[in-house]
Amino acid sequence: MPSTSGYLQIDSLTKRYKEGTAPAVDSVSLSVDEGEFLALLGPSGCGKTTTLRMIAGLIDPTAGTVKVAGKDITHAPVYKRSVGMVFQSYALFPHLDVKSNVAYGLQMRRVPKAEITTKVLEALELVRLGHLADRRITALSGGQQQRVALARAIVINPQLFLMDEPLSNLDAKLRDVMRNEIRGIQQRMGITSVFVTHDQGEALTMADKIAVMSEGTLEQFGTPSDIYERPATRFVAEFVGQANLVEGATFVRAGSASMIELPGAGRLAVPRVSGTQLNGATAMIRPHQLQVRSVARDGDIPARIRSSVYLGDTIQYEVEAGKNILKVQMFADGAPALAVGSEAAVGASTDCVHFIAA
Repeated sequence: MPSTSGYLQIDSLTKRYKEGTAPAVDSVSLSVDEGEFLALLGPSGCGKTTTLRMIAGLIDPTAGTVKVAGKDITHAPVYKRSVGMVFQSYALFPHLDVKSNVAYGLQMRRVPKAEITTKVLEALELVRLGHLADRRITALSGGQQQRVALARAIVINPQLFLMDEPLSNLDAKLRDVMRNEIRGIQQRMGITSVFVTHDQGEALTMADKIAVMSEGTLEQFGTPSDIYERPATRFVAEFVGQANLVEGATFVRAGSASMIELPGAGRLAVPRVSGTQLNGATAMIRPHQLQVRSVARDGDIPARIRSSVYLGDTIQYEVEAGKNILKVQMFADGAPALAVGSEAAVGASTDCVHFIAA
């Protein structure tokens, strides 16, 4: 359904590059409140960057509307949109120094020179690069170039802050640092932001809302906890985090106890079940919501250890339970020492079973 409120409103947004072909983006609708951070999440080719570029005005949509603060900007040219954008490649000018790169957008808007100087220095201090204002872009590290791109986008005080996989060129440790930097800057400035990523960790840790996309369509839109704990589709369950997806599981009530019947494995006692327990539904259990035990307790199911992988703070088991292969992830200091091939038991540790309708 089209959005009726929100600072950024996207209603039935569609992009078809060629008549008669499948749309790159197909009737996407969502609404983001002022100051919220939205992550567009999905695999390569799902339409998330095309959606972002339509919001930015870099691509004209085939159908649908984009509104910001109630104003329809669907077909407005880029220069008439108050948008700051950070590209995957950063798109900095290598022949200019840091302060000149940051000043570029203000110069294009014919801001007075004295005001430009003040705003540029404020933006550079915000990204902790004030001491490098005179340095050439080619003399900066990847993380420093990332900060320059951020400063250039926010110095114009945009209505929307758009980012197209800006962390993909950084190493893993620097990505973690920059996640916190970007989120901190966004929260301090209160800018409504849209962030494109294929990394579920980035989306879960940075965003207020997540839009999961697949093949041009919106699979699910909601908070990180909604997406992770209550996925609406099998695709979302598999794409966001690890998941055990059990076909043919059925919900059973035994007195006051809740159980699910796993094919060939028996009944697993669970504290609570969410979702719709209809015929044909798929049961989803996250690996950390299960426990492997050397001695079975009431409500456990028998299993056999297929593999055990030490991951430092956790151990990930793969176990065979009846007709099911389940992943179980436990903290290493509480995990039993079980050899591959040994008999074990699997139990539920928390509210763990969510049924996904067929």
